[in-house]
Amino acid sequence: MSMPTILPTGQLHPDLFAVVEDTLHLSLMSVGSGNAFHSWHVETENGITSIYARDVLVSPLYSSGDTELEIPLKGVQEVWLGGRSGQLVWQDGVQSPHWLWS
Repeated sequence: MSMPTILPTGQLHPDLFAVVEDTLHLSLMSVGSGNAFHSWHVETENGITSIYARDVLVSPLYSSGDTELEIPLKGVQEVWLGGRSGQLVWQDGVQSPHWLWS
């Protein structure tokens, strides 16, 4: 199985961002009407959580880029959208100031 593609910077923005107890609740929506995302994949390694998905054009098979994720934060120091080369979402208990609502 191949690794999902890294999400391009600026393609998604947060619709909901909340930390409840030790879980990050994240709802993402596509910025562009022509982009859809599927095959969401979350992995954690060495305290770093990365969120990946495949970026495709909207079609009858993939009509939305929206998703809702629940990410356990126990032992996690950072959460990245698209891996370490993507967008920092959360770090050490704080939402990243570089990842703001547009």
